[in-house]
This record gives sequence, C-alpha cells and structure tokens, in this order.
Amino acid sequence: MSKDPAVLLYTSDFLSGCQDLTMMERGQYITLLCLQHQKGVLSPKIIKLTCGNEISQDVLDKFKIDKDGNYYNERMDFERNKRKAHSELQRQKAQQRWDKVKKEKNNSNKQLKGDALASTAASALAVPLENENENENENRNKKENTIIVYPFSDESFVKAWDLWKQYKKDIKKSYKSKLSEQAALKSIGKMADDSSDAIEIIEHTISRGWVGLRKEDKTNNYGRKNNTNKTSYTTDFKEDLIKSLQS
Repeated sequence: MSKDPAVLLYTSDFLSGCQDLTMMERGQYITLLCLQHQKGVLSPKIIKLTCGNEISQDVLDKFKIDKDGNYYNERMDFERNKRKAHSELQRQKAQQRWDKVKKEKNNSNKQLKGDALASTAASALAVPLENENENENENRNKKENTIIVYPFSDESFVKAWDLWKQYKKDIKKSYKSKLSEQAALKSIGKMADDSSDAIEIIEHTISRGWVGLRKEDKTNNYGRKNNTNKTSYTTDFKEDLIKSLQS
C-alpha cells in the first residue's frame, strides 16, 4: 500500500498549541510535524539537518522522546495512526464488497468489468475520515456548548440559583446534565410570578430540606382553609330582634 499523502490538521488546535512560539519557531514546528507524518519518528540527525543548530528548545518541548532516542509529537502520532486504521478498514470493506459481487457474478453468469466493480465497491462503502471527524466534533460541540437560559435574568435570581445548585450538590442530588438543569429552570419559571417569588421558592425549599423545588402554601391556618361559618338572617328576624332590644 502506498504511503498516505495527507493527515488531518485541526487548525484551531494547532494555533492554540503554538501561541507561545515565534513565527520562526512555528515554521520549525510545522515542518517537523510534516516530517514525522512521512517518516513516523524524527531522529536527532534529521532534526539538525532540517533546522540546523538554531532549533528552538520550545519547539523540541512539543515532542516526546521514545526509547530509541527519536522524537515524536503525540497528537500527530495519534492522527497518523487513526487515518491509517481508517484506510485499512475501508480497504477491507471494499474487498468484501468486491468478493461478494464476484460471487454473485459467478452464480448468475453476468459479464461485468472488474474496474467497474472495484469502483462501485469503493464508492459505495468508503467514508471519508474527514466526515467522520466533523460529525464527531459537531456532536461534541453541541454537548459542550449547551447554553443555560434563565427564566429571570437579574443578578439576584442567578445568585439564588447558584445557591440552589450548591445545596443540591451538598445533598448529593446534583443535576446530571445541563438538560436536567434547564428543565428545573423551566419548572421554576412556571411556578413563580416573578424573580422575587422564584428566590422565595428556592429559600423555602432549602429551609425545609426538600430535594425538589416547592412553593410555600400561604393559605390561612397553617395550610388549612379558613372555615369560619357565617350565619344568614332574614329581614323579618332582624326587625323583631331590634324591637325586642328597644323594649
């Protein structure tokens, strides 16, 4: 199999990884990375021939040294092997497809050209590694970049919510994900009339030692409805009562 001519370069990771390097050092760094991709490891002789005696120690610190004294960058080594494994997997899939088509051809006596079969197999099954990595990064970014939306945006509520999360952590009932936290925020948003009401709900729940948010029942008689009975009197009875009091 011919040598893989390319490797994925994550530009954002590269730029952040060489922020402490000068432009000359960055040139040395990317050149050595390319050489490692082609050769696997870098001997001290190759490094000296490439960069001369002006090789920067900061650049060398980006590489590790193996048991044979050769230099290698861990990320480049990982991406190189990952692409190599991917290419081998796609070759095996294409070969399996090719063998299946040849078997079907023999069984049905169909006259198909070998080049067309190989092209069909490769195009049907090969998935570019770039696409796999893009999907992987996209899914990871969606998880990491989930934004929490507060029902009340004032600073007092945000501080109270942080206090609530600390309380949940103390009782070992922390939210398992940002989605579960967002659901709780939506719930208190429906429960409360405004920010002050929401803060009162949080403080009341913590004071009671409850796990879930609850709004205080402020009805009379400690939660029981006022059952005061009112008696109705007829007009005739009232008049008779007044007369008896006046006599």
